[in-house]
Amino acid sequence: MIEELVGRKSFDPKLYAEKDNKGKQLAIRILANSLLVKSGDYGILKPKEDKKCGDIRLKSRLDGTIINFEIEASGYERFLLNFDGKYSEVNVPMKNFDAIPDGYFMCVNSGDSLDFVPRSFYMIKVSDIFKSNTKSNVNKYSDGKKEKFYKVPSHLVLRYEWSEKYGTYKLIKSKHHR
Repeated sequence: MIEELVGRKSFDPKLYAEKDNKGKQLAIRILANSLLVKSGDYGILKPKEDKKCGDIRLKSRLDGTIINFEIEASGYERFLLNFDGKYSEVNVPMKNFDAIPDGYFMCVNSGDSLDFVPRSFYMIKVSDIFKSNTKSNVNKYSDGKKEKFYKVPSHLVLRYEWSEKYGTYKLIKSKHHR
Protein backbone atom coordinates (compact mmCIF):
# COMPACT_ATOMS: atom_id res chain seq x y z
CA MET A 1 0.00 0.00 0.00
CA ILE A 2 1.28 3.49 -0.89
CA GLU A 3 1.86 5.86 2.02
CA GLU A 4 -0.33 8.96 1.99
CA LEU A 5 0.85 12.40 3.01
CA VAL A 6 -1.38 14.28 5.45
CA GLY A 7 -1.56 17.37 3.20
CA ARG A 8 1.10 18.87 1.00
CA LYS A 9 4.59 17.51 0.62
CA SER A 10 7.34 19.04 2.72
CA PHE A 11 8.76 22.38 1.59
CA ASP A 12 11.60 21.83 -0.87
CA PRO A 13 13.99 24.82 -0.91
CA LYS A 14 15.73 23.60 -4.10
CA LEU A 15 12.44 23.30 -6.02
CA TYR A 16 11.33 26.68 -4.64
CA ALA A 17 14.57 28.32 -5.80
CA GLU A 18 14.26 26.68 -9.24
CA LYS A 19 10.61 27.52 -9.95
CA ASP A 20 9.21 30.25 -7.69
CA ASN A 21 11.05 33.34 -8.92
CA LYS A 22 10.64 32.45 -12.62
CA GLY A 23 6.95 31.68 -12.07
CA LYS A 24 6.41 35.08 -10.47
CA GLN A 25 8.35 36.84 -13.24
CA LEU A 26 6.27 35.12 -15.92
CA ALA A 27 3.04 35.95 -14.05
CA ILE A 28 4.06 39.61 -13.74
CA ARG A 29 4.72 39.72 -17.51
CA ILE A 30 1.29 38.20 -18.11
CA LEU A 31 -0.50 40.57 -15.74
CA ALA A 32 1.40 43.60 -17.12
CA ASN A 33 -0.08 42.71 -20.52
CA SER A 34 -3.61 42.24 -19.19
CA LEU A 35 -6.35 44.76 -19.90
CA LEU A 36 -6.72 45.43 -16.15
CA VAL A 37 -3.19 46.80 -15.95
CA LYS A 38 -2.94 48.24 -19.48
CA SER A 39 -6.08 50.30 -18.83
CA GLY A 40 -4.34 51.96 -15.89
CA ASP A 41 -7.11 50.88 -13.50
CA TYR A 42 -4.84 48.43 -11.63
CA GLY A 43 -1.20 48.38 -10.66
CA ILE A 44 0.98 45.39 -9.78
CA LEU A 45 2.25 45.41 -6.19
CA LYS A 46 5.66 44.04 -5.24
CA PRO A 47 5.48 40.20 -5.06
CA LYS A 48 5.20 38.68 -1.59
CA GLU A 49 7.99 36.41 -0.40
CA ASP A 50 6.29 34.75 2.58
CA LYS A 51 5.96 31.27 1.01
CA LYS A 52 2.28 31.24 1.98
CA CYS A 53 -0.60 32.07 -0.37
CA GLY A 54 -1.09 35.10 -2.58
CA ASP A 55 2.21 35.62 -4.43
CA ILE A 56 1.15 38.55 -6.59
CA ARG A 57 -1.42 41.26 -5.99
CA LEU A 58 -3.07 43.81 -8.23
CA LYS A 59 -4.40 46.97 -6.61
CA SER A 60 -7.18 49.10 -8.03
CA ARG A 61 -6.21 52.72 -8.53
CA LEU A 62 -9.92 53.58 -8.34
CA ASP A 63 -11.00 52.06 -5.01
CA GLY A 64 -8.02 50.20 -3.55
CA THR A 65 -9.49 46.74 -4.20
CA ILE A 66 -6.85 43.98 -4.14
CA ILE A 67 -6.91 40.95 -6.48
CA ASN A 68 -4.68 38.11 -5.24
CA PHE A 69 -2.96 35.50 -7.40
CA GLU A 70 -1.27 32.33 -6.20
CA ILE A 71 1.29 31.36 -8.85
CA GLU A 72 2.51 27.93 -9.89
CA ALA A 73 5.19 27.34 -12.50
CA SER A 74 4.26 24.01 -14.05
CA GLY A 75 6.51 21.81 -16.14
CA TYR A 76 6.05 22.12 -19.89
CA GLU A 77 4.38 18.75 -20.55
CA ARG A 78 1.99 18.84 -17.59
CA PHE A 79 1.14 22.47 -18.31
CA LEU A 80 0.22 21.66 -21.91
CA LEU A 81 -1.90 18.63 -20.93
CA ASN A 82 -3.87 20.76 -18.47
CA PHE A 83 -4.01 23.74 -20.82
CA ASP A 84 -5.33 21.58 -23.65
CA GLY A 85 -7.94 19.98 -21.36
CA LYS A 86 -6.58 16.43 -21.71
CA TYR A 87 -7.51 15.62 -18.10
CA SER A 88 -11.04 15.81 -16.74
CA GLU A 89 -9.63 17.40 -13.57
CA VAL A 90 -6.70 19.72 -12.85
CA ASN A 91 -4.61 19.09 -9.71
CA VAL A 92 -4.28 22.16 -7.50
CA PRO A 93 -1.90 21.94 -4.53
CA MET A 94 -3.37 22.08 -1.02
CA LYS A 95 -2.35 25.66 -0.23
CA ASN A 96 -3.84 28.10 2.27
CA PHE A 97 -6.43 29.47 -0.14
CA ASP A 98 -8.45 30.72 2.85
CA ALA A 99 -6.01 33.66 2.79
CA ILE A 100 -7.22 34.69 -0.70
CA PRO A 101 -10.90 33.55 -0.92
CA ASP A 102 -11.71 35.97 -3.77
CA GLY A 103 -8.42 35.37 -5.59
CA TYR A 104 -7.09 33.19 -8.36
CA PHE A 105 -4.72 30.27 -8.78
CA MET A 106 -2.60 31.04 -11.88
CA CYS A 107 -0.49 28.42 -13.61
CA VAL A 108 2.31 29.49 -15.94
CA ASN A 109 4.45 27.36 -18.22
CA SER A 110 7.92 27.10 -16.69
CA GLY A 111 9.21 26.36 -20.21
CA ASP A 112 8.35 29.88 -21.40
CA SER A 113 11.21 32.32 -21.87
CA LEU A 114 11.44 35.49 -19.80
CA ASP A 115 12.56 37.28 -22.97
CA PHE A 116 9.10 37.18 -24.59
CA VAL A 117 5.47 37.60 -23.60
CA PRO A 118 4.34 34.18 -22.31
CA ARG A 119 2.22 32.39 -24.92
CA SER A 120 -0.44 31.06 -22.58
CA PHE A 121 -1.53 30.52 -18.99
CA TYR A 122 -4.53 29.27 -17.09
CA MET A 123 -6.33 30.41 -13.98
CA ILE A 124 -8.87 28.96 -11.58
CA LYS A 125 -11.05 31.03 -9.27
CA VAL A 126 -10.35 30.16 -5.63
CA SER A 127 -14.13 29.92 -5.10
CA ASP A 128 -14.16 27.08 -7.68
CA ILE A 129 -11.22 25.39 -5.93
CA PHE A 130 -13.18 25.39 -2.66
CA LYS A 131 -16.13 23.67 -4.38
CA SER A 132 -13.88 20.90 -5.74
CA ASN A 133 -13.24 17.45 -4.33
CA THR A 134 -9.91 16.46 -2.87
CA LYS A 135 -8.14 13.26 -3.83
CA SER A 136 -4.67 11.82 -3.40
CA ASN A 137 -2.25 10.65 -6.03
CA VAL A 138 1.47 10.13 -6.50
CA ASN A 139 3.22 12.88 -8.42
CA LYS A 140 6.69 13.77 -9.64
CA TYR A 141 7.68 15.51 -6.38
CA SER A 142 5.98 13.38 -3.70
CA ASP A 143 8.73 10.74 -3.26
CA GLY A 144 6.41 7.87 -4.18
CA LYS A 145 3.82 8.90 -1.58
CA LYS A 146 0.28 9.98 -2.32
CA GLU A 147 -0.18 13.74 -2.05
CA LYS A 148 -3.60 15.31 -1.57
CA PHE A 149 -4.81 17.79 -4.21
CA TYR A 150 -7.93 19.76 -5.01
CA LYS A 151 -9.32 18.17 -8.19
CA VAL A 152 -10.87 21.04 -10.14
CA PRO A 153 -13.09 20.04 -13.07
CA SER A 154 -11.37 21.02 -16.31
CA HIS A 155 -14.38 23.01 -17.57
CA LEU A 156 -13.87 25.51 -14.68
CA VAL A 157 -10.33 26.35 -15.81
CA LEU A 158 -9.94 29.77 -17.48
CA ARG A 159 -7.45 29.37 -20.35
CA TYR A 160 -5.78 32.33 -22.06
CA GLU A 161 -3.59 32.65 -25.15
CA TRP A 162 -1.60 35.66 -26.31
CA SER A 163 -3.09 37.36 -29.36
CA GLU A 164 -0.60 39.26 -31.50
CA LYS A 165 -3.54 40.74 -33.39
CA TYR A 166 -5.06 42.33 -30.28
CA GLY A 167 -1.89 42.75 -28.20
CA THR A 168 -3.44 41.06 -25.17
CA TYR A 169 -4.59 37.69 -23.87
CA LYS A 170 -7.82 36.14 -25.10
CA LEU A 171 -9.94 33.63 -23.18
CA ILE A 172 -10.18 30.40 -25.17
CA LYS A 173 -11.81 26.99 -24.86
CA SER A 174 -9.48 24.05 -24.33
CA LYS A 175 -8.57 22.09 -27.47
CA HIS A 176 -10.29 19.11 -25.89
CA HIS A 177 -13.58 21.06 -25.55
CA ARG A 178 -13.58 23.03 -28.85
